Amino acid sequence: MCRTLPQRLHGAGFEIARRDAHPYLAEVEAAYFLTLVTRGADFMLNDGLISKEGSEALKSEAKSRIKNGSFFGFI
Repeated sequence: MCRTLPQRLHGAGFEIARRDAHPYLAEVEAAYFLTLVTRGADFMLNDGLISKEGSEALKSEAKSRIKNGSFFGFI
């Protein structure tokens, strides 16, 4: 959706004067990303996309990677 936004805005008659990106990168300390992983796993569980075990495994893996310093997240 975001990748097509400039074309859609232009098609609606808007002129884009400037376009910026604001990426977020987390390594090692990743408290914010842990909330994203946790909420994402819960949403997937509630939507029936993964099992309770799968949800818990995702959360556990994220916590493990944060603890051992190998977590990497990028939005």
